[in-house]
This record gives sequence, structure tokens and C-alpha cells, in this order.
Amino acid sequence: MIKNILFDLGGVIVDIDMEKLTRGFYSLGMSKWFLWLRKRTIKKYFSRYMCGTISTPDFVAWMKSHCGKNTTDEEVKDMFNSVLITLPDHVLGMIDQLHVQYPTYLLSNINDLHYNAVLDRWFGGERANITQHFDKVFFSHEMGLEKPDPEIFKQVIKESGIRPEETIFIDDTQENLDSAKQLGFHTLLADRERKWEKALRDMLSQPAN
Repeated sequence: MIKNILFDLGGVIVDIDMEKLTRGFYSLGMSKWFLWLRKRTIKKYFSRYMCGTISTPDFVAWMKSHCGKNTTDEEVKDMFNSVLITLPDHVLGMIDQLHVQYPTYLLSNINDLHYNAVLDRWFGGERANITQHFDKVFFSHEMGLEKPDPEIFKQVIKESGIRPEETIFIDDTQENLDSAKQLGFHTLLADRERKWEKALRDMLSQPAN
């Protein structure tokens, strides 16, 4: 029986477009060969930033060093944040309706730039305006962990007191869902057309065994 709902942020609550990030790199003069040749290095650097082990100034400086020589810090930040598209009007209302009946939680792989951009664009720059929709929130850049590492889910379990077998986790990345599933979570893959919202309602309406 589902008693708790654990949401991802980007790709679930906030719509994102990862292709805009690649186009943004190109627009600032980063070459395709560099992106192809250094793909693993870039991924590792992004991962460290996601876990909060690299500061925003250092991350921006690293990004800028691989762009055109006249690129500014603000251009790098704007490009990086362009991946965040919109927060549909109905989504928070849907979460609040669910929150009446179910404890709700948030677990996001996020970095400092995206975190502050999300707060500024859709929550008035105030952390309280997002935390009010959830019993507890978990952000990778504050935890020093990121999905799909099982340890981040274990930390959520420890701090929230939820039981995985009573919790559904909604994420837009199958690798993250697979990791959660191994720990006993029910899982639901979020799609860009938001068909997952109906799928969630259907799952919650099923009678308990």
C-alpha cells in the first residue's frame, strides 16, 4: 500500500530541456570535438558540482575556460540555467492535493546555480516557498550525494523515516528508478507529456491488497 510520495524536481515538477544545454555550449564557442572528446571529464565535473564539492565560481570559471575568449560569467550562468523551462501552473496544486492524504517528499539532483534559479523564477527566491509543499526536501548539492547512488536513498529513508515498500518514487531517469527499486521503492517513470500524472492517480486509487 502506498503511504508516501517521493518526487524528483527537474523533469518531474519543473520541465527541463537538456538539448538546450548542448546548444548553449555551442553558442558560447565550445567546440563539438571538445564535448565529444571530454564527455567523461565533463560528466565527472558536473557530478562534483551536483554534490557540492565544487563552488559555483570555480564551476563557472571552468566552463568559461572552454568557451569563446570573450565569454562572460553571466553568459555561462544564463546558458547553464537555460535548461530550466517552466513549472506548469497545475503542478504545485496537484502536489498540495496529494499532500492532504499522503506525506510528500522531494529528492533532487541539483546544483547551486539551478537551485537558486528555481527559487528565483518560481518561488520568490524563498526556500520556504518550496519546502511548504513537502514534509521534507533533499537536495544533492547539500547532501554530498547524488542519484543513482543507493546511499542517497538510504539517507532519505533515515532522515524521513519512510519505508520504501510504502513509498512511490517518481523520476525522469530510469537509472535512478532502478537504484531505488533495488531498495524496495515503488517507481514511476516521468515522461515529457506528463502521462505519469494520470498513472500516479491510477496507482493511488487501486485498493490495498
